Amino acid sequence: MTAAEFILCCKNAGLTADEIDEWNIGTIIDYIHMRVRSQSDKNVYSDDERYKILKQLEPDIEDKYRRGEITVEKYQRFKKQLGEWE
Repeated sequence: MTAAEFILCCKNAGLTADEIDEWNIGTIIDYIHMRVRSQSDKNVYSDDERYKILKQLEPDIEDKYRRGEITVEKYQRFKKQLGEWE
């Protein structure tokens, strides 16, 4: 898979450019996997579904931030995005 194909998969999964930039590849794959598992015949997540998925990722993001794997800026952007969905 090329980088362009990966970005296309991310965009098709509903990820924003900021999320793609901020998240590591494992988190992105987890998000896409959860989306595929929960997707029925819908092409787009509702706001509620997107919030639930982001909320499920929060513990992983928190752990990575505590271990220093995520910068303060990226962590704050994630928290801001999550707050906007609440």
